[in-house]
Amino acid sequence: MKKTKIFALIISVLMLVSVSGINALSVATPLNAGKSMSTATLVPEFNKEYVGSLSSSTDEAWYKFTTEFADAYYRVDLINYNLPEGLHYHQNPRVQLLDINSKEIAAFYGQYGDGYLSKKLESNTTYFIKITHEDVVEKGNFEITVSIDYDTAPDEMEKAVSVEINQTISNSLNGDYDKDWFKFVAPVSGDYEIVLDRGELPEGSHSSSRCVNITLFDRYSQTLATGFTAHGNNAILNVELEKGETYYIEICMGGSEYMHTGKYAFIIFNDNADTPVAPPVVTKTLSSISIDTLPTKTKYNIGENLDTTGMVVEANYSDGTSAVITNYEVYGFDSSKAGTSTVRVSYSEGGYTKIAAFSVVINEKEETQEPGNTGNSSFLDSLADFFNEMLEFFAMILEFIINMFTSLA
Repeated sequence: MKKTKIFALIISVLMLVSVSGINALSVATPLNAGKSMSTATLVPEFNKEYVGSLSSSTDEAWYKFTTEFADAYYRVDLINYNLPEGLHYHQNPRVQLLDINSKEIAAFYGQYGDGYLSKKLESNTTYFIKITHEDVVEKGNFEITVSIDYDTAPDEMEKAVSVEINQTISNSLNGDYDKDWFKFVAPVSGDYEIVLDRGELPEGSHSSSRCVNITLFDRYSQTLATGFTAHGNNAILNVELEKGETYYIEICMGGSEYMHTGKYAFIIFNDNADTPVAPPVVTKTLSSISIDTLPTKTKYNIGENLDTTGMVVEANYSDGTSAVITNYEVYGFDSSKAGTSTVRVSYSEGGYTKIAAFSVVINEKEETQEPGNTGNSSFLDSLADFFNEMLEFFAMILEFIINMFTSLA
């Protein structure tokens, strides 16, 4: 009788998987939202998709997260699965980013179904996400993601990153009012051409306020040339520069589109024919880190300290190489309560910071049993009986398959 029940259960599971298909394995993780600020649900991990829902026009979905690093932009993305949407803002789901005092930091409507915001936030600070819908009808689901964009180019002229001419420089704008500053020294006097490719950033139109802007300054902050990527075209600056002088480049979005994020590239050409152009120097940058080997210990009791013995972490670079690293930082471990704790590993190199994570299990403290206490014996016996029945079931299946192939032969 027990075998029949187990067989029926497994067949039901197999049928469910065959009907739902592989897509069922690739959906975002469900994460029920709190209904108020005081009951906001913690977003467990950055850069991971979570699914929530609104049940009516008066429903609210609340999440919260705590920042980790300074000089980082935190991006909140909304993907609308089946919430109603319309032509007007109030007909689309609304996402607000609030501080602990309920002050709105940024907000957007999921126009055409999706949307995002990206802000540079204070480190080690808790922020709240509120999702609502002002329309009066259907309920629906959405996907929410909180991700980190590290700003590798400074926002101030005084901290500009040094670059070389005749080399392609790739970087990104990371969020609201982000400005990237670079500087270079002119190796010779003569004509220079600076070309900006907008890359992943929006095309814009005739107005520089909706385009990617590039401006060239001298060391006295005087503007020498400016351009913008109107209609998706590259921005090109043609200037005459003096040998040995330091010049500064500012790249940003126009005033009405600062919230856009994306990668771009630019290059400074030296048009002086008498000047030999050095071949581009191939430099490698940190692209990611990975935990090659987990720590030996991955299960803890409440109150125990983290033990990373045996853990091997590798840094992966843009040229395809990798190397084992040891000067990483580990944080996030919490053994104050039973459950799963996410441990994050952070490593910085060359202005880039990358994160990897793994999970450990926190168990309740085991209680010492008195002699003669066999409270667990019945459970272990039941567990042994279950595994014996499973072995018998799989043996039966194997025998059936062997007989079937034998009969076909």
